[in-house]
Amino acid sequence: DTSALLSFDHHHHHHSSSYLIHNIIMTGKCCAVPNQLGELDLRCQNLTYIGVKRILATLSLRGYTNIQKVDLSGNENIGDIGAVCLHLIPPTVSEVDMSYCNIGAVGLRHICDFMKSNTNITTLSLAGNRFDEKCATFLGEMLRENSILQVLRAYQYGDGEKRFKYYYNSSFWFEGVVEGLMHNHTLRVLEMVHNTHDMDKVALDAFNHVLCNGGGSAIERLCIG
Repeated sequence: DTSALLSFDHHHHHHSSSYLIHNIIMTGKCCAVPNQLGELDLRCQNLTYIGVKRILATLSLRGYTNIQKVDLSGNENIGDIGAVCLHLIPPTVSEVDMSYCNIGAVGLRHICDFMKSNTNITTLSLAGNRFDEKCATFLGEMLRENSILQVLRAYQYGDGEKRFKYYYNSSFWFEGVVEGLMHNHTLRVLEMVHNTHDMDKVALDAFNHVLCNGGGSAIERLCIG
């Protein structure tokens, strides 16, 4: 059953996930290759940065050119250092999911710096990570310079989650993103669902200003409450 090849046996926890996946790939038996739709599904495999790096490097050597989506969501061991994985993703990829990867401000800054000049990724999912107030500035700067991104999901853990809950001021957070959104003309979907407390009037007014007076804003779907 190839669908189970990447479901690691907890009785063999003394092996690292990167070691296991690397060996699986090298034996040619693994499903850590893109499916017929060009999707590379690596969700919830306890991957570290090293494991992801080896997978992507091996796929590159094997000449896979049909990869369009890379899903790394749910790999909490990726963390901030794993944010550099974006640099290893093939140029054919247009959708990346790094939700619930335990990425904080340091990792997000790397991601945003990379995305400023990226011309391939149109959908980026970063939901459920450890974003605090300063992350809004990074996202805003990225949106100001990026000219290809169409869908951005960047909300954090909600009240129902036990880990990585950050309570930040919603006005500061949303206004920081608005600064970049005012200069962005490609983003169609922005999901920044904020479950910590209700959206306040200052933040809501800031977004309304962009949508009404943005001078070319492409936003079609906005989830910020």
